[in-house]
Amino acid sequence: MRIRGFVHVLRALEPRLAEIVLAGGWAWYVYRKYLTGERSLPGEFTLDVDLVVPRRLSSTEPRLDEMLAAADFELEMEGEERPPVSKYSWPSTEASEAVVEFLTPARASGDAATLEINGVVAQQLRFLDLLLDDPVSIQVDERAEDERFAGSLRVPNIGLFVLQKVLTFRRRRERGKRDKDLFYIFDLADESRHLSTTIENDILPWKAKRGPDWTRQAARLLEENCGSPEADAIGRVLNQIPEEQRPSRRYVSDTFGELIRVLRSGAD
Repeated sequence: MRIRGFVHVLRALEPRLAEIVLAGGWAWYVYRKYLTGERSLPGEFTLDVDLVVPRRLSSTEPRLDEMLAAADFELEMEGEERPPVSKYSWPSTEASEAVVEFLTPARASGDAATLEINGVVAQQLRFLDLLLDDPVSIQVDERAEDERFAGSLRVPNIGLFVLQKVLTFRRRRERGKRDKDLFYIFDLADESRHLSTTIENDILPWKAKRGPDWTRQAARLLEENCGSPEADAIGRVLNQIPEEQRPSRRYVSDTFGELIRVLRSGAD
């Protein structure tokens, strides 16, 4: 069960969780379980545990690589970058229940693709600053078999998580991951989750502080890909929803349309 792998990651890195932000699918899981009270989330979930770290941690100890090694994670160096990206699998690379990858904000287009931080090699990516901007601490209690973690972890400000997903989904190399990102955007923005006001209240102050360039770009991307019920992307979102729970194409399109309105609203 992949929940067990997720819990093992949290336990292994607990001494440094105050400096780490959980991203990707597991952040969506935390939002849905702990902010909306959803209890029927899948027990079999993604292997990938994406962790965003600042370019420099506050102290050198304990080291991230040493904590993962002590918790029996296996290290693989992946990719052609120099240095290659660190990926940590547990309990092994052949039978993984969790694969940990570290991400950090890129500072300029000419930066190297990777950066060594506290013993691990993180991938440098654009727009990750959004996920480190005023993240939220959430108390969680996760357990599976002999593994349990009860404590605080940090996830991105939910509105900025959605904004970052909109800005990056077309950059994904794998179509399945692009489609999953679109589903996360729709699912969190769906009015039935009662998070849409929070998303708007997160995005608008950030836009007032940082300017409208990224929100304009995000609105344009959503308009181009999800702007009508007939759009191919709408069908790809629907395919990820169980048939008995599947809304209409119009409903999905209108949900994206409301998010586009939010991205375009406020002073430019």
